[in-house]
Amino acid sequence: MFYRLEAEGFECVLADAKQVKHLPGRPKRDSSDSSWLAACFERGAVRSCALFCTFHHQVVIHQMGWTVVLNPDGTTTAWNKDRTKVLHSHSPPARPG
Repeated sequence: MFYRLEAEGFECVLADAKQVKHLPGRPKRDSSDSSWLAACFERGAVRSCALFCTFHHQVVIHQMGWTVVLNPDGTTTAWNKDRTKVLHSHSPPARPG
């Protein structure tokens, strides 16, 4: 659904469920949830996440102990446990239109 909405021109954000779960003021009804979440994102209470394939998520992050940060410009920065290797991604592809 995320990619379909993005293809239709919507600005989509993938939020970390653990982060959202602990925010105060969450509505009791699902119908109010998206509006509340959008407001949280606009005021900076929710950060966007990055999608990783199983290999990069399980092996590189969990087993090898790398840290990955999603930067505000959409790029990622990653480093190993002892910070002797630092990697920077390229910028995300331009949006069509």
